[in-house]
Amino acid sequence: MSARWSVRKRITVAAGVLLAIPVVLILGFVALIIGWFNAGIFFSGDGKYQRGIDGAAFQIEFPAVDLSRSGRYTFHFTRVAPPIGYAVGFRVFDGRRDLPSGARPSAIVSMSLRNERGEIVFQQKRRMSDWNWRHNMAVINGVSEEVPIGGGSVRVENRGVGPDGGWGTYFMPRWLGRYSLTVEILEPDPNAARLLVCPVIEGYTASF
Repeated sequence: MSARWSVRKRITVAAGVLLAIPVVLILGFVALIIGWFNAGIFFSGDGKYQRGIDGAAFQIEFPAVDLSRSGRYTFHFTRVAPPIGYAVGFRVFDGRRDLPSGARPSAIVSMSLRNERGEIVFQQKRRMSDWNWRHNMAVINGVSEEVPIGGGSVRVENRGVGPDGGWGTYFMPRWLGRYSLTVEILEPDPNAARLLVCPVIEGYTASF
């Protein structure tokens, strides 16, 4: 009798496991979707994770830096999601309004990003007025090249891509990657004291 019950119990347990597997998979998929649309719940670091800010679908804003003084700032972060390409640069405000094109700061600034492996993802140095500007957002674009693919068509390829997709001041973070973003003011701009300058990491989707 006990042997029969033992077999029955084994069958019941096996059936329960088989039924539980799809439930776990469904719950895992739901958790993944929730995590995608609320990616900030996973983020950890020195910045503030926001969604739908300044025209970006996803933004990490770090504490402001002072372009009117020489200085070095380092910010650490990890678990950036969703896994898309991100632009790293500066949002520059004059009283929290978009900066007029004629008032762009002239400070010489270095920006570099390293991962936990000690690899340089990107490293750029340029006068701020020479960065690539779009409204009040300043980034540095990497080098790209048009490659003929026949029939008069071309394919645009990025050149000099570094670890984790580093290109200009762009990269594609790994989920468990731990990163250090360093900003150094090499030649200050005294006229930038009135500006609010925040290093940011921004990701975009088709809706933006």
